[in-house]
Amino acid sequence: MTLRRAALAVACCAAVVPAAAFAAAPAPAPDLVMTDPAGDANGVNDQGSEHLVGNVVQPAASSPEADLLRVRLSPLRERGRVTGWTVAFRTAAPAGPDGVTGQDLNYGIVGQPTPDCRFVVQLTTDGRGRGTALYGDSGGCGDGPRTVALPATVDGSLVRIDVPYRLLPAALRPGTVLPDVSAWARLAPHGLTPVGELDNVLRGPHSYRLPAA
Repeated sequence: MTLRRAALAVACCAAVVPAAAFAAAPAPAPDLVMTDPAGDANGVNDQGSEHLVGNVVQPAASSPEADLLRVRLSPLRERGRVTGWTVAFRTAAPAGPDGVTGQDLNYGIVGQPTPDCRFVVQLTTDGRGRGTALYGDSGGCGDGPRTVALPATVDGSLVRIDVPYRLLPAALRPGTVLPDVSAWARLAPHGLTPVGELDNVLRGPHSYRLPAA
């Protein structure tokens, strides 16, 4: 083989290897974005039920602090690596307390990847522009019932909850599909115990695949 042919062969192989490695890399999980009409945080959308039936827009009766406009699930990245996922709630006015009742608000989602594994991720405001975020399940996700604090921020009308894999049970590993994700905004007059539901994002078809780590 001549020097010229050897050089061409090396250049060819050098070009192919990175392309093959890139093609084999897993595609990032797309974000799940759920939207909801403005002006329907009025507590009359069959609230209190997890099988919600509609959106009734009544601007005069709506609570803008509880009015969900968008809920996004996306990968959580720390130092360039995917280490979990994030839930972000966008509301019509700065999050909590409720402008009508003065009570704190609870923002959350529920997911159920298997019949036995049902969990919630939620944040309750504290009346001072902050909040307490929690993950909780009843035990069907493995390792027994679990309630853990989650890192979160409240920045005006944006509530963000980070959900690191290191805090979750094995059933919620990367690649797990959450087939029916729903979201809510509820009154929380007793600390972390939410009661009356003011707004919601309807169940399904809102599926999310937990991103690859």
